[in-house]
Amino acid sequence: VMTVVGLLMGGKVSTNEIKGVLVLLYLGFISAIAYSLWGVLLKYNDVSRVTVCGSMTPIFGFTLSYILLGEDNGKILYKLVGLLCVVGGMIIVNLKFNKNKKEKSL
Repeated sequence: VMTVVGLLMGGKVSTNEIKGVLVLLYLGFISAIAYSLWGVLLKYNDVSRVTVCGSMTPIFGFTLSYILLGEDNGKILYKLVGLLCVVGGMIIVNLKFNKNKKEKSL
């Protein structure tokens, strides 16, 4: 759908190398696997627990870009503070969820 909208708005999809086509196929394959795993996780787990896994995206993005791509603009402290904020938010949400779950079971 996004490709169609992009083409209708004047964009184009072209590559002069096979490498570009392989990257597009790779990204499509990874997306298909991710959505399949998401569906399986939702089938066997509560939505609230699976959503926390989706919140891990910034953590993995930060870690993998730093390790694999060597992305360090000299401001690693700001990135770590942001990462800690994300992790702290996930912990707060889970603590609140567990507290409500205990109250309902009583």
